Order: sequence, then C-alpha cells, then structure tokens
Amino acid sequence: MKNFVLSGLAAVAVCAFAPAASAATFDIDDGSGKFVTEFAEADGSYINASFKNTVTNAFSDTFTFELPVNGLGSGSLSATFLNAATLIITSVVVQSGGTSTTFLPGTGDNDIRTTATGLSLNTTGVPLFGGPNNSITVNGTAGSTPITYTGNITFEASAVPEASTWALMILGIGAVGFAARRSRKTTVRVAYA
Repeated sequence: MKNFVLSGLAAVAVCAFAPAASAATFDIDDGSGKFVTEFAEADGSYINASFKNTVTNAFSDTFTFELPVNGLGSGSLSATFLNAATLIITSVVVQSGGTSTTFLPGTGDNDIRTTATGLSLNTTGVPLFGGPNNSITVNGTAGSTPITYTGNITFEASAVPEASTWALMILGIGAVGFAARRSRKTTVRVAYA
C-alpha cells in the first residue's frame, strides 16, 4: 500500500510541473485578396475574419483558410438589395478536416433566410479542425447587375486540459475507487437470544 501511495504522489508531482499547453499562430491562405483577418489572438485561440465578393450570374466562391488547432466556428453571411430576385444563395458549405456542413435556404435557425430587402445566415457551433484543409464555399446566382455579399467567421479554440488538471482528475478517480473498495468489507454479527 505504501508503494502505491508513493508512486501516485510521484505521478502527481511530475504532471503538476508540466508546462501549459499553447496553440500555434493563425495563418490564413488568401488567394483571392477578399478574405481578411480582422482580429486574431497571438496564440490563435480566437480569430475573427471577414470575406466578401461582388458577383454576377451563376457563381461559386471558395475561401480557404488554415487553423492552428481544433475548435468551434460561428459566422454570418448577408446581402442587402432592392429586389429579392437579384441575388439567390443556393448553399453555403463549410468544409473542415474531411467533414462538411451545408446550409440551405429555409426558415430554420441555421438556414439561409431571404426577404424582400436582403438575405442572411447566422450560425454557431460549427466544428472546425486544425490544419490547412478548411474552406467556405458560397454558391448562388445573381442578375447581370453586380451585387456584393459579405460574410464573417469567428473561430474559438476548444479548451485543452492542462497536465495538472489531468493529474487531479486521475487522482480523484483513484480515490473514488479506493473508497469503493474499502466500503465493500462488511461485518456480520450474530446474536443469540
């Protein structure tokens, strides 16, 4: 029992003094010149970027970017116009790490909503994965008169537990197991009348 306690204390000591985790810096791949970083934390844990394009006829615009770590994204897409038939967004596709999330026209919370004066899409909680294979594709049609749509994406890194947090969690699980084992011993008393 003494060796078990000493080895547990040694493991906690090693984990407690491990350095804190940090994320890499944010690097955006902007081939079109229309995808701009508005704000980014130095460690890449929070990023806000905007994108826009002026379109006519049928279009499919892809904006690519790289993220330092896994996290969640939220964003918006909007356009204002005089006639709803001027711009029709048929889909917005967010691709990240081999998965894709597609937003279509509709009336739900995560749908592309169109009114007589414009369109909008607002969404949160889209999983984004670290690496270079991230993109937002906007598909649609517009009339012969150029019209501009704008978008915004916000990225927030997922929380990464630090080594000391893991050590305390493992120690707590061990303590619960030890207590459960100790409580299994039962004493039977026999009394004769």
